[in-house]
Parts: sequence; C-alpha cells; structure tokens
Amino acid sequence: MLIAALYICALVFGASEATNADLIVEDTQPNCPTGWQYGSPFKSCYFMASQSLNWPDAQVACENIGGNLASISSSQEYAFLIRLAYAANPLYMTWIGLHAINNMSPFQWADGTPANYSKWLQGQPSDFGGLCVGWRTTYGDNSDGWRNIACESQQQFICKQSAEYCPNGAQSGSSGSVSSSNYPKNYENNLNCIYQIVVQAGLRVNLTFDDFDTETTYDRLYIFDGPNIQSPSLKNLTGHSPKGWNDSIQSSGNSMALFFHTDSTNTFRGWHANWAAISLNESFCPNGQQSGYTGPLTSPNYPNNYDNRLDCLYRITSTSKLARIRITFDYFYTESCCDKLTLYDGPTIHSPQIKTLSGTMPGGTNYTSTGYVMTLLFHTDYSVNYKGFSASWISVA
Repeated sequence: MLIAALYICALVFGASEATNADLIVEDTQPNCPTGWQYGSPFKSCYFMASQSLNWPDAQVACENIGGNLASISSSQEYAFLIRLAYAANPLYMTWIGLHAINNMSPFQWADGTPANYSKWLQGQPSDFGGLCVGWRTTYGDNSDGWRNIACESQQQFICKQSAEYCPNGAQSGSSGSVSSSNYPKNYENNLNCIYQIVVQAGLRVNLTFDDFDTETTYDRLYIFDGPNIQSPSLKNLTGHSPKGWNDSIQSSGNSMALFFHTDSTNTFRGWHANWAAISLNESFCPNGQQSGYTGPLTSPNYPNNYDNRLDCLYRITSTSKLARIRITFDYFYTESCCDKLTLYDGPTIHSPQIKTLSGTMPGGTNYTSTGYVMTLLFHTDYSVNYKGFSASWISVA
C-alpha cells in the first residue's frame, strides 16, 4: 500500500460552455436504506434487528450494514425510538450503543456521540452490573429505561446511521467552496451526490483541494470537464491525502461537475476544496504530491514555457521508509540568474539542501536523497521564461 495512499487517475479533454439548460437540480431529501426507519428531526436512520446477539457481535452486525448500535442524544429521540423498540421487542431488553471500556471508565456511545443524555432505571448504573447497556422498553409507571448488564447476554438490538444526504450541488459566481456532506465529520454511506460549478462565460474553473480522506477504492470522487457527469473525465480521487497536501484541477471551459459515490460500509472525514473563476490563459503549479516507487516530474506547462512568478512545491515520498529517492533529469533549461529549482533532503523546504539548479545541465544528471522523502521548490521571477525541466524519480535501496 502507498504511504500517501491518494490514488489519482486523470484524463483531460475539451469542454463546451455551460448554459442554463445544463443546471443541476439536486434532490436534497434524506433517505434511508431499505428496511430502515427515518427519524426526520434527528436526520438518522434506525434498524430494529430481530436476531439476538451479544453486545460486541451486535455492534459488528450494525457496522456491517453501515451503522452502529444506536445512540440516543435527547428525550425526543428517546420517545421516538421507544415506540419502535417496544413494537419489535416488548418483553426483553434491547441493546443500544452505550457501553464502558472497563469498570473505571465512563459509559460512552459506540458511534462517538457525546453521552450528554441518559435515561437510567432506578438504581442504575449498578456497580454489580456489566459494561454494556440494555434498554427496557416496557411502558407505564416509569418502568422503561437503561440498565447495565453483562455484554455476553443475548439481546435484540437497534442500529443507527446518518440519513443519506447530499448538500446543495449547484454553485455559481466567482469563488466558493465544496465539500462532502457533514465535513469535517464523517460522510454517510450509500451516497451518490452531484455538484456543479458554473462561472462566467470566457473564464474557467480552478478547483483546489486542501483535504481528502475517503475509504480507498470504494468511496470515490469523480471530476468532469463540463456541466454534468456526461462531460469528459478530468480526474477521480480516492483514499487518504498526506498532511499538508493540496491539488489544483482546472476545467477547460466555464463549468465543472463532481460526482461523489460511497458504498454501504466504512466512512471517513471526506473532502474539502475551494474553487475560483480564472482566465483561460492563467496557469498553476502541477500536483506536487507524489508517492510510490517511480513517477514523472515536470515544470508547469512543460514542454511549453513555464510562467513567471511561480513558487511550485513538489514532495516525493517512497512507499518504503527504508528506500531513498533518486531523481534523474532528461531536460533542464531555466533563466540562469533567477529561475531556480532547489532540492531538499527531507519533507519540507527547511530540510537540508541537496542542490540548487538553474540555467542548463546535461541530460542524465541525477541526485539522491538520504531518506525516503525529497522536497523540491521551483521559483521563477517576473520576466524571461524557458521550457523548464523534465525528470523522473525512482525509489532505490
């Protein structure tokens, strides 16, 4: 597995300009998987399991269908759920997500919800009870409530997950931001969310990510060069970005569409990006984060001339922490006085310098780090530009 496991695939095509007819109308009504009950005030889905399991197995069973043993965070949610629980299991205790790690730790919810609400039966929790909490749902005379019992007991249980919810997907103007639902909290399972960004005709969209954290392979963001998901593909992203990562993607026309798909299990923090309208001839630094065993590295616009006033940061990370990075240049031509590429022996520009390169040098020139990370900074001044550089890197022992 790659250390910085952000897997990226990219194809770039042309795109036509968006019109009003292309605008996306996004259905933002939350919904639940089949067999789950939607609780509108709580934006959550609930599943009443008919099988009886011990508490750990019940929690795993909930995770396997996209949730956790249920948390209850208010008297309103308690009142909503007790009707469902009593209808499904009127005679016996029902597992909920409240539990303790050991006899000295406080009770906590399995899904991480703060334990600010409680409805214990009289005399509970008991010092002589267990570490897991069952719910007595019998109505009348305050006979309903929670009791801590042995986790090995076999009980029916309630699962809970966030309702599927896509944020408003249509944006326009000169700048803004987009993110996965609930960001920076975890997104939901079973999402198929569409986003659309449209800027003024004659401009294009620059989208810059500053965070990306999804289930590798199964939860994926697709980016399209045009107003809808039938437009040509620009890139798709999945996995986990390294700390400090950022990546910019530009459309060729005045619109960009995004499609975020998640499967039925495992959720993460998600992603966040800022967007801005830019001129058609404005350029940016290429993706500076690379990891794995080998890869290419070029200056912006190569083999065309790079731009003025650049400060482009590149960071190369080997898959193996026992390896080193060797970079080999097959072409190098910059303004000798003022446009420079500096190589650093580590993860930041504060790491020891390996070499500062400027002007020209013969093809085949190479440099090697002492560790598994190399950082490069390409700086250009306000005038005179050339083709720049083309290089490849490889992990070596």
